[in-house]
Amino acid sequence: MPPLLAACGSNGSGQLAISHSQDANTLRPCCFHPSLDSVIGNAQVLDLVSASTHSLLLLNLNTDSADPGNTSLLLGAGINSVGQLGPRCALWDEVKAETRFKAVDLLGPLGLAQADWEPIKIASTWTSSLVVYQRSPRAALGSDSSAVKEEFAEQMVLASGSNDFGELGTTRALDEGSPSNSSAKPTMVDLGLRRGEWVERVEGGSRHFVAVISAGNGDARKQRVVGWGAARKGELDVSVLVGESAFEPPREAKGKGKGKSVARPLTLPPTELNLPIPVDTHITDMSIGASHTLILLANGDVLAWGSDTKGQITGLTEIRGVNGIAATWGGSYILKDHEIWSQGSNNQSQLLRQTLDSDSALEPVRIEEGWRARDLVAGSEHVIIVASREDDESVWTGGWNEHGNLGMGDQTDRHELTRVDIKTAFPELGGRVKIRDAWGGCAATWVWLDFDRV
Repeated sequence: MPPLLAACGSNGSGQLAISHSQDANTLRPCCFHPSLDSVIGNAQVLDLVSASTHSLLLLNLNTDSADPGNTSLLLGAGINSVGQLGPRCALWDEVKAETRFKAVDLLGPLGLAQADWEPIKIASTWTSSLVVYQRSPRAALGSDSSAVKEEFAEQMVLASGSNDFGELGTTRALDEGSPSNSSAKPTMVDLGLRRGEWVERVEGGSRHFVAVISAGNGDARKQRVVGWGAARKGELDVSVLVGESAFEPPREAKGKGKGKSVARPLTLPPTELNLPIPVDTHITDMSIGASHTLILLANGDVLAWGSDTKGQITGLTEIRGVNGIAATWGGSYILKDHEIWSQGSNNQSQLLRQTLDSDSALEPVRIEEGWRARDLVAGSEHVIIVASREDDESVWTGGWNEHGNLGMGDQTDRHELTRVDIKTAFPELGGRVKIRDAWGGCAATWVWLDFDRV
């Protein structure tokens, strides 16, 4: 059977893939198009991203390791109004909600064979998608054997959807006159990959992307960071970390308070961000809000830049011993010693406190006694925790709940972490619940479940 993936929350475009296009306030199982029945029986979830009207799912097909063919499959659900799920074709011939996951093909419109390229990384912004492809083993083996290693490492990055803020890696308007600068075909994003480099991580914010590019392997690998898209709110300005801005200050103007701020461009093409990464550590995780970015280093330090209008990045670079990070649109969260801490925007109880005041100071988030936080993720304005207690584990959520994205059976915000009743949501399965992974999206929660029948 396919992986048991469950979702709740905003679903007006069918992006939850639960066979209809109404919001869901409890976790419901995701559905797959019948054409996938023969290929996803033993599939494992590699990653999932969820935007305003669409979602992408990356599966590992669990193919025999002796087979050099592709082992991953890219699926999508939701609406394809601006090409965020690829150019409309036989499968996407109308702008209507696709309420089941089905295959997404970004290669065919570019004249590339799916057998030659394998999707390995996914990311999304509000109405754009980004996929990193790697040349498949079969394609590499078809070349001169002496070049197999080099060929196998070859990667390319494709983007599709709206380009309102240069999300597709170009500031050139696509299909001039079309709605939201939608793409007629996927765009190849030039990240300036050098020989031996590979995209290790990529994340999307509201209107921008950030990618971690690595060279080499293990702890000694070299890393650099590239960002593109919206830039006006500091999304791509790391001057707070390095002490100087790459952007020219405006000319001094007459009048009180004028001429003092940095004039940032509205958008930027792929641009290398000069992050102060110590030579003895490396990037292990990244999380992006609407206009700010958090990066976690292997030594437990955090790098943070971008908008600080809600105090979402104030003082974060001074924290040590961090184990995990997450970002809502205007908030930041850290996992440290199995405890959660929060700061930033709190107008919808996102910080999980008794008041609705935003706060630039980290404060601990309460969880029921005996439970220890294991994993931390965030949606647009809510938080999702996987916690364990002895031999039990469960999902806890809190924050904004307008679309039922907390999975509580209602639309009431929660100012403290509350346990999601997964067993009641799936009474027919029984047994002990195992949480394989969890993801947050735009007013959406996703959980990958296993049920150990004992």
